[in-house]
Amino acid sequence: MSRNNASIINIASVEAHIPLSILPGIAHCAAKGGVLSMTRQLAMEGGKFRLRANSISPGIVVTEHTKQFLTEEFQTAIKQKLMLSHRYGTPEDVAACAVFLASDESGWVTGADFAVDGGTRPGDSSG
Repeated sequence: MSRNNASIINIASVEAHIPLSILPGIAHCAAKGGVLSMTRQLAMEGGKFRLRANSISPGIVVTEHTKQFLTEEFQTAIKQKLMLSHRYGTPEDVAACAVFLASDESGWVTGADFAVDGGTRPGDSSG
């Protein structure tokens, strides 16, 4: 990190911004909120070294691990919160954002959090 123009990309979560009652996760929400705060502080302290720090907050991303949680009840609750409700996220969606943040194209971006979450929005307490 001591070389110039370094880029740090941390992974937070949509739940750092919007609690989803369908998922119990106080520790997860708290930890990911901490990632956001840590990222902003790292951006502040690292700026003088030309270090950029940003985070990505994924929403529901379908992987082999998350497929087991996609029950009908879960899908109904989550899709009501998605602006892009026709599909869930993929690892490639998150990776595309990371590639941008790692590239010179994002050279003036630091201390930011990128929601890669299908437009997850707050709603009632059902999801």
